[in-house]
Amino acid sequence: MNPEDLFPGGFGEDSQLEDAFGPPIPTTNDDLGVPYLESDNLGDFQNVGQNHSAPGARTPEEAGISLPDATRIQNSANRTGQTITVVGSRAAGTSTLSSDWDYVMSGNSRQRHSAKRSLPRGTSGGEINSANKETGIDIFTEGVDPNLPHVTFTPQ
Repeated sequence: MNPEDLFPGGFGEDSQLEDAFGPPIPTTNDDLGVPYLESDNLGDFQNVGQNHSAPGARTPEEAGISLPDATRIQNSANRTGQTITVVGSRAAGTSTLSSDWDYVMSGNSRQRHSAKRSLPRGTSGGEINSANKETGIDIFTEGVDPNLPHVTFTPQ
């Protein structure tokens, strides 16, 4: 399949607008025509989750959180107007592909519920839903130990 079939006209080589509620839009195509981001085109997303005010504080990169996952978390914090902190194995950098995500959120019930829908989640673990299935995500309202690994995303 030709990338032109999926993206008529392609993404172009010129600078494009950034979506305020999503990740940066690719501005460059590789030799097969597949769009990608160059590291110098990441703008504000290079600095997401960087708050080193506590001994256990980590950047997403230090915790092994991918840029797409960090971007989703930062966008969720921005959209819901609350601080979202990743704790547990994802913050410690010891997670596996299936590990659940543990979050501490500062917002009210409505803000937490709204954020929960768009956050990364694991394929196992986490709270049990009404269908008796693991959701891959745990939400807490308090309990960030500043001495333990954590990655904090503050609304921007």
